[in-house]
Amino acid sequence: MTSRGDLVTFLTAAILLFHGCARPDPEAEHRAALSAVRARFNGCLPKAEPEGNLRLAIVSVEDLPDETRVRLVGYAVGETVDFNLPVYWMSRGRWLIDERGRAYVLDGRCREYKLKDRKATPGMTAPIDGHLQLKPGTAFETTLIFPSLPDDTREGVLIYDTRVLPFSLLLNKPH
Repeated sequence: MTSRGDLVTFLTAAILLFHGCARPDPEAEHRAALSAVRARFNGCLPKAEPEGNLRLAIVSVEDLPDETRVRLVGYAVGETVDFNLPVYWMSRGRWLIDERGRAYVLDGRCREYKLKDRKATPGMTAPIDGHLQLKPGTAFETTLIFPSLPDDTREGVLIYDTRVLPFSLLLNKPH
């Protein structure tokens, strides 16, 4: 018969073995990374607007040698909503969202990277004025192009008008 101490040792070893074999929870890791980014940026972030029925999400961030591409999707929940894309105003010399808001990226040191261009996603056509109406359950995707981020950048934040969208660059850059 085994002793009580042997049983405790066996159970402890089994728990440690099970815990060591458990898969990491990518969702929990993602939430933790976003919380860390938000904590780091609190001093330079604008106040975020509540989401409402228009939701924005970053599909991907690709940091290339000459530019950073952020694929952004806007989608409607609950009711029809307006989704405004950045439009370049030659008279003002800058990109604006609904004639007043801006889109830019902040890196881990709160350096600002201004929008350089906006590209349509294949199969989607954006109106010249940038105003879209999305019905519930529909989405629109666009690619926003910014200057390339420094090589040591691992996280950042996309500011889209009054929305704050954190992201992380977990992989090494292809430079």
